[in-house]
Amino acid sequence: SKATGPDIAVAVSIVASHITLTSREVFNAIKRILEYLWNTRKLGLHQLTPTGTPKFKIYVDASYMSERNCHGHSRYGFIAYLDNTAIEWKTGYLPKTHTSTTGAEYHSLNIASLKGMEWSTIHDEMVTAMGHEEQRCELSVGIDPTTTKGPKVIMYEDNKPAAMAAMSNKGTTFATRQLAASFWKLQELVKNGDVEISVIPTSEQLADFFTKKHHPSRFVELREFFVRDIHNPIPPTMTHKP
Repeated sequence: SKATGPDIAVAVSIVASHITLTSREVFNAIKRILEYLWNTRKLGLHQLTPTGTPKFKIYVDASYMSERNCHGHSRYGFIAYLDNTAIEWKTGYLPKTHTSTTGAEYHSLNIASLKGMEWSTIHDEMVTAMGHEEQRCELSVGIDPTTTKGPKVIMYEDNKPAAMAAMSNKGTTFATRQLAASFWKLQELVKNGDVEISVIPTSEQLADFFTKKHHPSRFVELREFFVRDIHNPIPPTMTHKP
């Protein structure tokens, strides 16, 4: 599911996990995915030109043991944006089992933060390569050549305990302190100002699209943020401000 469209990422990931144990149910699921692709062939990703200083935004979510045959592993997902353009997304199972939703969410934040820092490093390398010749470099759109450090990575999380554990090791429970000790890198990035975590309502969590099944109406609502009709590329807007 790493190289497929965001609207079928979860479905492809689930089917792929059963590839060695095929059944009629799996075969029917594959046919439904192909049928969906045919019926939505007019939908596509849209890339928007960045404006001003670029912002890396990552929506992160996890679904605590919500699938059958997950062997104790929770599904996580994230989608990364450069301004309003999706540049990377992923869904899969966390490599470590957790005993709570907060633990799964915190682990997901840790994975997404490392990916965000990769993109920030790419930004640094681009700025170094082009020097002060911004007008002569096509890759420099929206990048300030005087910037010496990659832009801050803003991560959106709808689980407040997980976000609080990431922002402080002075958690109020033993569980949050254990999380901070297990995934200390995330806390270090927050402390250094490289990563900022913002708590948002679950209704605005775009990464929810990559962690579980949805009612058709909710599926279509979330899909509008990722893939749209090629004849109507204007995306919907979120109520929160990054």
